[in-house]
Amino acid sequence: MSDTAPPPDSDLPSSWDEEDHDALRADAKSRRWWWIGGAALLIVVALVAVLVVANRASDPEERAWPDAVGGRPEGLGGENETAAQVTPSADPGVYIWQSFDGWHLWVVSGDGLDGLTGTITSNEDIVSARSSDEDAGTATLDGKEITFDLDAGAPLAGVDFDPGFSRELTFRLETADGEVSADQVFTGSGKTPADAVPVVIDKPVVD
Repeated sequence: MSDTAPPPDSDLPSSWDEEDHDALRADAKSRRWWWIGGAALLIVVALVAVLVVANRASDPEERAWPDAVGGRPEGLGGENETAAQVTPSADPGVYIWQSFDGWHLWVVSGDGLDGLTGTITSNEDIVSARSSDEDAGTATLDGKEITFDLDAGAPLAGVDFDPGFSRELTFRLETADGEVSADQVFTGSGKTPADAVPVVIDKPVVD
């Protein structure tokens, strides 16, 4: 073991002192960048959390039309067929249903149902509407409402339409004799009788 004392600081090469200062500055700079990086990461995590919560809050509730309006009634042809292509075997009445090929309001004439006028109104803009047999009536779309006039004397006439994002549909139905009776209106493949006219169909939230 040497008894020689280390040289005083003043006798050390100046480059050693500069190197010590450089090391301290590098260490401080490194710590500063770690702090900045950590803070940035926390900000990003917080923003992601806020966006997730906001997205969940803005997501529309899942809704579905009632089962009672689903499916084409028997006696009114097959999927994708229009009224012009069908010879009806269903009893006289007004039939309302929705299926893979859209929504439909058709009328089979007879027993006080000879021609039909009215409106279909939605809470949202309706995408499209047309007469299901252009030789047996008209259907005019204006924003949230379809106005239709189905000819008297036609065995079968109707309206085919796409309600888009509608959550409620209201059907007002009249003949030359006045408002159609609720017992003449049926919905879906089960031909469920309507409760009242105007017919109001809501799209409830799915549990």
